[in-house]
Amino acid sequence: MNIKSSDKKGINQLVLRITAWVLMIMSTATRTGLIFTGHKWVQYVGWTAFTIFAYMLAEGVKHSSDRYLYGKRLLLFAAVSEVFFNLLYGRSVFYPNGQNVMFTLLIGYLAMVIVESVNEKYDNLVFTILAFVLATLGANHVASALSFEYSSYGVYIMMAMYAASKTVYTKAVQFITLVYLTQYVRAASYTFITLGKFQLYVALHTLSILALIPIWLCSGRRGPNSLPLKIAFYVVYPLHLAIIYLIMTRSAG
Repeated sequence: MNIKSSDKKGINQLVLRITAWVLMIMSTATRTGLIFTGHKWVQYVGWTAFTIFAYMLAEGVKHSSDRYLYGKRLLLFAAVSEVFFNLLYGRSVFYPNGQNVMFTLLIGYLAMVIVESVNEKYDNLVFTILAFVLATLGANHVASALSFEYSSYGVYIMMAMYAASKTVYTKAVQFITLVYLTQYVRAASYTFITLGKFQLYVALHTLSILALIPIWLCSGRRGPNSLPLKIAFYVVYPLHLAIIYLIMTRSAG
């Protein structure tokens, strides 16, 4: 018996998006010292949020009816967000030491589109793998050279999620690649988490693996997906940066 998409158990994509944004806002607010000032480790839930965004981006590349429009939106909101990102973290409109996460998502998106285009044009596994490797290396170079947020590690997560979506063992590939990335690619970054009398020595990027919980709970149902709602999710990022900046500025004043 066929199961209708509306009957599938689990959360829909709208709930997954909201989860990611809540985690990202919490991370930014903690990172700037607005909340949880005694629990700085909370800011690293941003790694979990980013992994969810990477997953949604890979799904977007597969299902988007207009990849050009998708890319234009990412570029537009990356440019808008940069002003507020610079003000919040650099206290200046111009802040060359870092670029906002929308640029990271954009470079990952472009890498995925390149691979998709090669695959669709040539339908050749060798060409597709070669395109994947070169696109990943190119995106990694750009993200590192221009100091995009999450840098090369962000690129690796996005391309890992994209590669996983192309296999029949999606969950296994997601888990294995994230474990590898967190333990061997960026395992040098650690923090202490205090729980009562105990202190845990944790690799910060291990939090990326926790993103698989809501991702795997997602049934694949899109949920409400109107154009205003789509735009709203792009607006949330620059808006939350602007609001936190204004709050921090008034508090300092």
